[in-house]
Amino acid sequence: MAWPRARATKQILEPTMSKVETVEVPICGMDCSECAQHVQHALAALPGVQKVDVLLAAEKAVIRLDPKQVRQEQIRRAVEGAGYTVGDDRALRQTGHTNFTRRALTLLALVFGAVLLVVVAGEWL
Repeated sequence: MAWPRARATKQILEPTMSKVETVEVPICGMDCSECAQHVQHALAALPGVQKVDVLLAAEKAVIRLDPKQVRQEQIRRAVEGAGYTVGDDRALRQTGHTNFTRRALTLLALVFGAVLLVVVAGEWL
């Protein structure tokens, strides 16, 4: 029995590699983990999607996909077919404001904590 020739082996060893991208899609309307599962199954069924993680608390889906096989419109239709909506650019801009508010409140809490520590420590001295 003879082994296949080198040309046949060369074709097997050189698969066509496509560029894989990670895309974050804001999703509105999810209330529970079952909602997130519906969205995950709908997105995972698309051809070219390798991995889907739906984050309920962040209201977004993180998708690893081949951009040559999957278009944004297909993602939008899959999410809407599951009964939810894809957020727009305004939703992404609001996330930036939320992060700023969180940082400001964290700084305020740290300053308040430092003042409280000085007052309590001053009474002990």
